[in-house]
Amino acid sequence: MQIFYNYHSKISKLINSEFWLFEFSIWLHSLAFSLIYIFIPILLLNLNYSIKEVIIYYLLFYGFNVFINFFAEFLVRQLGARIVIIISRVFAIIFFFILYNLSSDDYLLLFLLALSLSIYDALYWVAHIYFFMRCSPNDEDVSGDNSSLEIMRRVAGVLAPALGAAVLIFFNQKVLVAISILILFMSVVPLLSIKNVSDKPRRKRLELKKFFNSWHMIRDYLSRGFFASHDTAENIIWPIFIFTIYNSFESVAFLPIIISFTAMICIYFTGKIEKSDRKKIVIIASLIASFVWMSRIFVENNIFFNYSDNLKNIFYYFTVFVMAITSVMIYIPIDNNLYEKGEAKDALLTATLRNAFGMFFRFLFFLILFFLVNVFHVSFLTASFSLVILFLLNYSLVGNKY
Repeated sequence: MQIFYNYHSKISKLINSEFWLFEFSIWLHSLAFSLIYIFIPILLLNLNYSIKEVIIYYLLFYGFNVFINFFAEFLVRQLGARIVIIISRVFAIIFFFILYNLSSDDYLLLFLLALSLSIYDALYWVAHIYFFMRCSPNDEDVSGDNSSLEIMRRVAGVLAPALGAAVLIFFNQKVLVAISILILFMSVVPLLSIKNVSDKPRRKRLELKKFFNSWHMIRDYLSRGFFASHDTAENIIWPIFIFTIYNSFESVAFLPIIISFTAMICIYFTGKIEKSDRKKIVIIASLIASFVWMSRIFVENNIFFNYSDNLKNIFYYFTVFVMAITSVMIYIPIDNNLYEKGEAKDALLTATLRNAFGMFFRFLFFLILFFLVNVFHVSFLTASFSLVILFLLNYSLVGNKY
């Protein structure tokens, strides 16, 4: 209750800055997408697409996304972040319409599904991260506002999956898509009410050579990329793994509920971490998360011990709880570093590169899976290895040497 009270006290103080309108728009948008996003690979499997075809879908999605990010940057410079966010909603609705009409073995629509989601995702994330930095009233320290924004997303993440699973169980995916489209339309209204925030860059684009002029800048973006590999495994491959075991929407819906509820509490406290301690937190969390991925392989294959089904069930969902904590401990400090440095250099380029690095590493992740047969174990190992590299990137000796 104290977190809830403190958070809403903060909103009441910011209400004159219009930051709360931006947050409310993000909340509605997150609610619309959280209703269905985690179920996308499951819906594709239910339409009789193979796991290999689902991997191809994500390869297309992330591959297109890397390049569209730079087009999104161009649009923001020309049209402004608010207009680009609204345009991204149009492509999100196109994505939902394609998903609404998708059927088995319709590879053209599957291709268009990946393309429309790529355009939406790149336009939305580049524009809204830049707009967030412009709306944030704390130019010198955006960590508090970043935590506030993440909590808004997580509140939607608690409510939406349970509602989405209920709609899928009692109705069908077409009803779920229709509800998501309606909420997306509603999310545009608060954006149109923001009048006093400049959403176009006033300075020329900074050269990449000047932008990456220190090891710390390179380290933060590489860290975001390697974290994206882990995040992809946790939020896409792990739900597929859980679905193949339990074969129910409810089993998958529990995952984001556990993640979001746990993350809400962790985000509040992680946002208050001192700048000098951020690297230590990332190091500790990356090692713990890497160990969890390896332990998942051991338990699944009954390595060292023979585990009963009930013990495995408890372990699977407990690890989701642990991963929720460690993920927040990794990406909140990294993002806070990116945003604070981005404010001083080039906020729009920061938003663009943050997304582009993440999408490129996610593309590499699925490219590895495409050529291998044992998708689950390889993805678990890849995620664990990425976290080890993340640990090394942030370990002081490595940072000082390179």
